[in-house]
Amino acid sequence: MAFEDLKKELGAKGASLIGYADLSEIPEENRQGFTFGISIAVAMTPSILEGIMEGPTHAYYEEYQRLNSLLDELGTYAALWLQDRGFSALAQTTKNVVEDETNWRTALPHKTIATRSGLGWIGKCAVLVTPEFGSAVRLTSVLTDAPLSAATPINTSRCGACNKCKEACPAMAVSGALWDSQKNRDSFYKAHDCRRTARERAAKVGITATMCGLCIAICPWSQRYIKGNSGRRGGVSAMDEIKFRKDKELDYIRLIELFNEAGWTDKTQDFKRLMRMVQNSQLVVTAWDYDYMVGFARLTCDEAFNGQINNVVVDKAYQGQGIGKKLVSALLEHNKELTYLLRADPENEAFYKALGFEPAELALVYKRRA
Repeated sequence: MAFEDLKKELGAKGASLIGYADLSEIPEENRQGFTFGISIAVAMTPSILEGIMEGPTHAYYEEYQRLNSLLDELGTYAALWLQDRGFSALAQTTKNVVEDETNWRTALPHKTIATRSGLGWIGKCAVLVTPEFGSAVRLTSVLTDAPLSAATPINTSRCGACNKCKEACPAMAVSGALWDSQKNRDSFYKAHDCRRTARERAAKVGITATMCGLCIAICPWSQRYIKGNSGRRGGVSAMDEIKFRKDKELDYIRLIELFNEAGWTDKTQDFKRLMRMVQNSQLVVTAWDYDYMVGFARLTCDEAFNGQINNVVVDKAYQGQGIGKKLVSALLEHNKELTYLLRADPENEAFYKALGFEPAELALVYKRRA
């Protein structure tokens, strides 16, 4: 069954992100017996988010209404698409999802399915954060028994030391603690305080709904998306905002993701292998977009003390900006007296030649020109 066709159709109808999730680890009563889920996200209009820094606006309220309607349509369409092909499916539309007013929770939140679909992580203010749009998305989901090809879940936060949402929160509802998939929301976020203050802020402009949005708008990931039309590449920072580090303090979970994206598919001992590789390196250079590692390269020495540059990996969303070249240049600058060998994919010949390398006798090896 070509479930990728469903993603294409949802995208054509207005979905910004679609992910498939394995829900089998979630208690059965919460997922109503379904084993798989579809997460659907629609991005908010950047200009509307720019207008809520001082408080919610009527335009923001209308945007919520528009997106909620669109998401209900997308969820319903996905459920019917699956049902037409013989599967059971339930769209978690605004009519089907009931929120418990004692703790402001649902049995299976849209954002839980989103993290299990690999779309993003939960921020310190308990909203979903995506690399592409930050928190500037609205969500819906579909439960199904269709055997979807599920993504790798994101189980840990990528917010790092950032506390912008905590500092900005008018309700002081954000503790600053990092989320992980085993953590109870109430241990790092006060939902009641947030809701009360949001209603007060909305009432000041005549909106009878629970709306604030400041934590969404101020999030650095959201800001990258909001400013995407002013020199940035829609959701990711431009080259002049990328920071480079020379150290061995790495986010190994993120590093595994980068290697897997690059086709490094031996997953039996990934963590141990990466640890050994880094520990045996003479130098490691990493590229960071705020607290998110987007590139990696390392330098080792062989028995003849020739330097060898290994594992030049850049997140697909950040490729084409020259990050890979800067990683390699940083390694070359570190030790100019060595003759560097670089194991390389022949398809990247132009990349290596531009850095002063030429093919050597051994296959897949480039040697630095004298």
